[in-house]
Amino acid sequence: MRTSKNDKVDISTLMQSVDNTETLNTETDKIAKLIEATSQLNKCLLSVVEQLKNITSQPIELSVKQSDMDQFRLVKNGYIQEETELLKKHVAKQLAMIKAHEQRICEVCKQGEGIWLSDFWLKVWGVVQIVVYGVITLYLMAKSS
Repeated sequence: MRTSKNDKVDISTLMQSVDNTETLNTETDKIAKLIEATSQLNKCLLSVVEQLKNITSQPIELSVKQSDMDQFRLVKNGYIQEETELLKKHVAKQLAMIKAHEQRICEVCKQGEGIWLSDFWLKVWGVVQIVVYGVITLYLMAKSS
């Protein structure tokens, strides 16, 4: 398991926490709600047409033909289908982008694997190197004189 420098953030867990199916389910629920709202609007429209027919006892030439209602339903269903297809394409694009992003994160994490030295151990290593070079220099100076 890879963790951050300070062991406060677990990168592996964060990468696994992206749940693509949750996003798809959310978008599907939104579509279902839109379909339900459209059905409600259709019922309201039919109710308004019936109320207009009964508004007065005088003969009014207001009639809604069944063919007009069928055509309205076809237009409504076509619109819903079109919007559903657009949403599916959008969700597919987003999933592809998320997967590409996850892949880039994995590559960055793999490039970062290896020996990691904290600032303290890097300073200790530097001091040891200086001391060793100093001792070698003193030895060479003492040997040449």
